[in-house]
Amino acid sequence: MKIAKTTSFKAFGTGKALSDEQLAKINKFALVPLTAEQVYVRKYLMCHSGIDRDNERFHEDMLEDFARTLPGKGFFVEGHPSSWSGKGGPGEGRFFDAATEEMPLEKFKETTGEELKLPEGIKNVKVLWGEAYLLKLDSNTDTLAKIDGGIYSFISIGFKAPRQEVTDKHGNYLFGEYRPKGEALEGSLVWLGAQPGASVMKCAGCEKNINGSNGLNSLNRSNRQDYRDKEIGMKEFLEKLARKLGKSFTEERAVEEIVALISEKDAKITALESLAEEGRAYRKHLVDDVLRFGVMVDEIPADEEGQKKESTFINTWPIDRIKVLRDKYEVKAREKFPDKFTFKSKDEADRNEKGKEAEKKKVKTGKKDYTSPEENELFETVGK
Repeated sequence: MKIAKTTSFKAFGTGKALSDEQLAKINKFALVPLTAEQVYVRKYLMCHSGIDRDNERFHEDMLEDFARTLPGKGFFVEGHPSSWSGKGGPGEGRFFDAATEEMPLEKFKETTGEELKLPEGIKNVKVLWGEAYLLKLDSNTDTLAKIDGGIYSFISIGFKAPRQEVTDKHGNYLFGEYRPKGEALEGSLVWLGAQPGASVMKCAGCEKNINGSNGLNSLNRSNRQDYRDKEIGMKEFLEKLARKLGKSFTEERAVEEIVALISEKDAKITALESLAEEGRAYRKHLVDDVLRFGVMVDEIPADEEGQKKESTFINTWPIDRIKVLRDKYEVKAREKFPDKFTFKSKDEADRNEKGKEAEKKKVKTGKKDYTSPEENELFETVGK
């Protein structure tokens, strides 16, 4: 799932004193009257209708929705609030105005320095401009200086909108297109994005929706809020992971150390798989012995179907119980057919003793008499 899709656009300074009209729009959002000296204002090219590096575009009407819904939304300095690296919470600033503008491709290139591709039959590009303000504080002088110096020069618009696939007359996919109704959710300073010509970036936080359904492109508003509420910062995540694993590692070496832990676990799993395979082979050997000796002493049917049923039943038992039954049947078989056993195993005497002890007791299993009611005691003495 795409949680954030970014598109970069150039950020532009107004380069002039704050007008009374701008200040009035800003003060609509302020709880106390602000003066021109208290606020810092910049104008950003937020997004456009061209086809971007992700082979997607905003429909021209979509930009009108953004222009209507961007004012009042947060301006974030350290990435999208919904991203893993974002801090969430309130922004550092606020958008107070937005507008669209149509321009020829030549003007777009002159403004942004970027070439742009438009769908066939469309001559002009529509762009969305957004104006944001920050307060001039001792705590953000570095940020304002970096914006002025062109260091913080890309911005991303967070939004929700339906997405459709545009195809040619033969059904071949051309590009994805975001169409109304949509909403601008926020704008964030970021490193770079998908749309050419922008230090202001597009971020689709919307429910993915193909072929014109009315869902949102990745996360709808409530989902985005849930995502932010449940999001765990990387540092906190690493701390929790370290506590869980009983390890300690730093953010810088987290990947290497987690890979090492996974490799260690994989090695242990491989070793356990080998032991498990040996255990399965040993269990099969025991069951085969039970069937063989049981047939010899008429305790188990000789036909294939009967042996299959007995095998299925006995395979549900623990190993120790199967060993007791094997020893019991083997002793009986050796006594009944001594000539069939041409050699003695080194532990035959011990096995005979255990088998005779097992033979003294009757069995109750619900299906067939195999062990006695005192089987627990027997398992302790015979099954070891």
